[in-house]
Amino acid sequence: MSGPAPRFAVIVIVLDGERFLAEAIESVRAQTMEDWELVVVDDGSRDATPEIVADFAARDPRIRGVAHPDRRNLGMSASRNAGVAATRAAQLVFLDHDDVFEPRKLEALGGLLEAHPEAMAAFGPNLRWRSWNPDAGEADAVQDLGAKDGVLAPPGTLPTFLTRSDATPLGPVLRRRAFDAVGGYDPAFRGMHEDQAFFARLMLRHPVAVCREVLHRYRMHEDSCVAAAHRAGTALAARRRYLDWLERELARSPLAADAALRRAVRAARPSRRAVLSARLERIALNLAGRAPRRGRGPRAADSNGSPQGPA
Repeated sequence: MSGPAPRFAVIVIVLDGERFLAEAIESVRAQTMEDWELVVVDDGSRDATPEIVADFAARDPRIRGVAHPDRRNLGMSASRNAGVAATRAAQLVFLDHDDVFEPRKLEALGGLLEAHPEAMAAFGPNLRWRSWNPDAGEADAVQDLGAKDGVLAPPGTLPTFLTRSDATPLGPVLRRRAFDAVGGYDPAFRGMHEDQAFFARLMLRHPVAVCREVLHRYRMHEDSCVAAAHRAGTALAARRRYLDWLERELARSPLAADAALRRAVRAARPSRRAVLSARLERIALNLAGRAPRRGRGPRAADSNGSPQGPA
């Protein structure tokens, strides 16, 4: 690829995303800021995803599709890292294949980073988007990030989404140098908590900027990794593994001496008894044929297929 690098790189990771992928891509093409490249990372799809990406790429040279060697499924973190490696822009932003950007997303958050050179990421609240489905029983709602707009020093909003997963940031604009400095996404997180792990690592070390404008629609639906984890009774076990990881990560960070933060991490960890109880309860419900289907929970959207994100 020749010529100057674009300002923004948008990375979409997807597994069997034919239902919503085109709408996500169109929301990038509708941006008021047009200086971007879009890479769609196919994490082993078996549906029409490759054809959808190829069609967009044929019509718009800013769009490309990539896949893992032998079209393997490597998980959400590895896919995000592969997407970044395939781009050149200095500012990065991730879009789940079933979500959409509002038209001013890149312009607004890119401008916020430009106004605050000390910040390594910029984000705002997302819309918990249920009205896309005419049969939805709940209204749309704006995410509560638990923070005022402005620049936040480390640990940023980590203390908030540590106790409320639904406050996890979604689709921030990141400086590539900060992404590289923290080592990208941890491949150990193939699904749930991959974004919380990344944002925790980032916010333990760098300031972030927050705005109040809603620039991202987070589609709420049942086909998500979080919903699947709840049905399987594994969600609490996944959260415990993440918090065990976070305790080790905190000990290696510049905030290792923050006793209040250490206590908060320990307090958030579910007990082994609670993990086992949740698993057994869900097994019993499944056997009885009464397992409720839960929508995209505290933060769901698995690029590995369906939706993805904090859980």
